[in-house]
Amino acid sequence: MDIKHLEWFITISETGSFSKAAEMLHFSSTALSKQMSALEAEIGEQLLLRSNKGVALTPAGEHFLDSANNINTLIHDAVVSLKNLNDNQAKELVIGVIGSEVHHIIPAAHAHFAKKYPNIIVRYQQTSHLSLQADVSKGELDLAFTFGKSTVDLPGLKMDVGLVDVPVCVIPTTHRLAALKCIGLKDLRGEEIYTSQRCTSSYHDQLREYIEEKEPSIALIEVEENMAPVQALLHIKPKIYICPRVSAPDNNNYIVRPFGFRPSITIGIITRMDRSHVVDEYVHSAQTALSEISRRLSCDENQ
Repeated sequence: MDIKHLEWFITISETGSFSKAAEMLHFSSTALSKQMSALEAEIGEQLLLRSNKGVALTPAGEHFLDSANNINTLIHDAVVSLKNLNDNQAKELVIGVIGSEVHHIIPAAHAHFAKKYPNIIVRYQQTSHLSLQADVSKGELDLAFTFGKSTVDLPGLKMDVGLVDVPVCVIPTTHRLAALKCIGLKDLRGEEIYTSQRCTSSYHDQLREYIEEKEPSIALIEVEENMAPVQALLHIKPKIYICPRVSAPDNNNYIVRPFGFRPSITIGIITRMDRSHVVDEYVHSAQTALSEISRRLSCDENQ
């Protein structure tokens, strides 16, 4: 018996019409009817009642439909299982990372991914904005995180966007604002606020315009320090920092508080359009990880 006959039979039973089923299967209704007649002859039972109103199943057809669906499910599961086996045989996943902006996503994303694919080695490779897309396109990277960019420039690539980060305040534990659950502009009046130049220009522009318009008494100072991440800057200037949530450092002398301002800071994941099932799973793991971070540090949740 040809497996395709089962698929065709299921489609006919679902549509109740040879013509509709034939249209879905890109057949002629006459050819499809002949194929079903051949199936009935092979089985030795009439499965379909044909009439001007359409097609109905005989009692034998109802019984056969259950078996056909079970067989079809088993075949589908076998194909998926084989695909997962082949995916697991991929020994390594190479992921490009730009700067420190996404470093706080990686442990959580990796933990989610490793639960399903414990045998795959995931290697994180520092890269640059200039080479990132080309490296993914050439297959040197399986996927890459990008920061502050929401489109791809090369054909054959796609970007999963929607991982949007927002700023937080990093405050010394001894500071007067440390007791607050969420920091607003009014709380920062008269303060010097530092931010790292590692952040994207769109982030800086939105933040500076917002502060200048709403609370000009706040001094926003961009710290270069050889483009050092916030973790390093804490040792250089023990002040209040505003930085993307995923860049917020883990330091016992500082606390992280949600900041009332909400500029969009897009974190995208670039992959090839023909990406594998394993890459799909990692993208999903990263999205789950950032959602968890967002909930944990949500201003609404902490108020």
